[in-house]
Amino acid sequence: MKAKSLLVAVLALAPLACGEATPSSGITAYMRVTGTGVQFAPGALTTDDMAMKPTLALVSRNSHVFPGAQSRSLTGSVGGTATGVLLGLQNDSGHWLVPVGGVPDLDVEGNVTMSATLSFSPDLPFGPQLLIGRAIDADGNVGPARAIALTVDDPNATPKGALFIDLSWDTEADLDLHVHITPDDVGTKRADGTTVAAFDVWAKQPLPLDPSMRSTAAISSAGTFIFDSNARCVIDGQRLERLWFPMANYPVGTYEVRVDTFSLCGEATARWHARAYTNLTGTPQTIVESYGQSIDSDTLGDHNATSGLLALIFASP
Repeated sequence: MKAKSLLVAVLALAPLACGEATPSSGITAYMRVTGTGVQFAPGALTTDDMAMKPTLALVSRNSHVFPGAQSRSLTGSVGGTATGVLLGLQNDSGHWLVPVGGVPDLDVEGNVTMSATLSFSPDLPFGPQLLIGRAIDADGNVGPARAIALTVDDPNATPKGALFIDLSWDTEADLDLHVHITPDDVGTKRADGTTVAAFDVWAKQPLPLDPSMRSTAAISSAGTFIFDSNARCVIDGQRLERLWFPMANYPVGTYEVRVDTFSLCGEATARWHARAYTNLTGTPQTIVESYGQSIDSDTLGDHNATSGLLALIFASP
């Protein structure tokens, strides 16, 4: 299909002329995309699949966002003829053209990689949203739509669920929730020959699953890491990170919860509250909680999966 109504077909080939759209003209859009060469065009993307090329695959580490969320990463793999990727929320006021670099995709021969940084308006409505991506080539051919279902959460409302682990704090610092899970049957062999192992859950590894068990079925029923608040001091005002298991299929074992102080972002301190609880009826029931304070010396170190001050240890309910 030709991109007859899309300004991005022109943007992929030539610089902007006076009066045409610029990134700043996307200020009213619910989703904003930043990066080198990114450009905005009015009008929502569609999801019709009449087109055959160029192809696109998208990967998002987290399907949950909240109004005002900043600096969320999105990666993709596009067919070698693509010069860019169109990104937008369904029914938004506009969409974005993200240029494709020349980095080969080592997993898909002939493809190249793309990446984008997404931010969301404070006015983004709660509920389901559809993130749409379509590759585009130098001739204006727009490939088939690829979509990621997002959920826009209200960080001030606690949904129902079998198990929650929350980290909240009182200043505009960047604190990170790290959870180390040791299943009760760690070290035992499964029927498929794999071995049950302990694993870590945090913003860079948001799936609360043993890596050897990350099948499509397991991922679809697993818990969710929600919110990476104030990431790299891009302040979103939420000051909350959460690991949420909506159903009672969480790993049975021991949970160690750490608070990693990535940066105080210019604040003197950050007082934090770590809490594990259930909320099956609408009335949260605390399992264990603790309070602490982050100071400047806590920002030192590598900030990897096992970093941070130990805040909680508890057995799964």
